[in-house]
Amino acid sequence: MKMLKQFPKNIQQFLLESYGKPLLKNKLNGIKAEGGCYRVDFSDYSVIVKQMTRPQEYLFYNECSHYLKEFSKNIPDLYWSYRDENEYWIVIENITYALPKDRWQADEQVLRALFLFHKETWGKGVPIEDFYILKWDNQMTNRVLELYSDKASNKLQPMLIKVQEESQQLFKSHCWINADTNPTNWGIRK
Repeated sequence: MKMLKQFPKNIQQFLLESYGKPLLKNKLNGIKAEGGCYRVDFSDYSVIVKQMTRPQEYLFYNECSHYLKEFSKNIPDLYWSYRDENEYWIVIENITYALPKDRWQADEQVLRALFLFHKETWGKGVPIEDFYILKWDNQMTNRVLELYSDKASNKLQPMLIKVQEESQQLFKSHCWINADTNPTNWGIRK
């Protein structure tokens, strides 16, 4: 099937056997350049197919999501996953109803979902290796200072170092979160 040719054979087979012939495939924005994200539409269903070169999202769906009891209703269902030596693939539920713009600011349901996610993962180590850890280190400070002229950089340096030191508590790992609260990533099940 031409429309699915860029997907691994076993994902093509899964999609065809599960949903039939695809009608449309759209490349979606928001994933790193070295991967891909697609919505594949079938006659009465659609799924999201993601390709990644790093395993974090693949591992989240395969290793972490089952630890989340109350929050799990906010996570797209994993239908299929595949891994080879260089790539990771997942086929997940397409939650078709986007969060309306009037609910993007301090929405009670979104805040409740984030609360449950934090509560269920508080004090627990992430059960995957090589996960992203947000940090503000000297290298980041120096990279910021390089953006300014020498005069401005010299003036900013002591203040920036002080803020860096005082902000370290913000980067302590208390629970699992990737800070991706982008409202366009949220869907609503009807």
